[in-house]
Amino acid sequence: MPASQTLFNRTKKEYLLFAHLPFSKPNEIYASDVACLMVTWYMLENSGDDILFLPEYDSYESALEPFRHNINEYVEVTDHIVDALIQSKLIIDNGHLWTDEDDSTIYERNLIKNPNL
Repeated sequence: MPASQTLFNRTKKEYLLFAHLPFSKPNEIYASDVACLMVTWYMLENSGDDILFLPEYDSYESALEPFRHNINEYVEVTDHIVDALIQSKLIIDNGHLWTDEDDSTIYERNLIKNPNL
């Protein structure tokens, strides 16, 4: 089974995590208009940076080690990217697809590509 992916920017020491989004595995990312918009927008906005996808947490340290980066120094920028895409009118925020009844910090956002693009 394919592992969940995280997009790392080793130049800026930041990462894009798909935790509250309905895609995280390669086939889900390929098939999602929103995921493709997020990844493409991020890569174009950070053109020239050292950006890569890494599966699961286990490989993070080994992939970042040659660059002497500590994973704890990285900042998650997912919400910033989503907010920028909403403000640019590229995606629309339709709230949550679902929220866990017992833990409101567990949820999945309902983001869609702007149909007017």
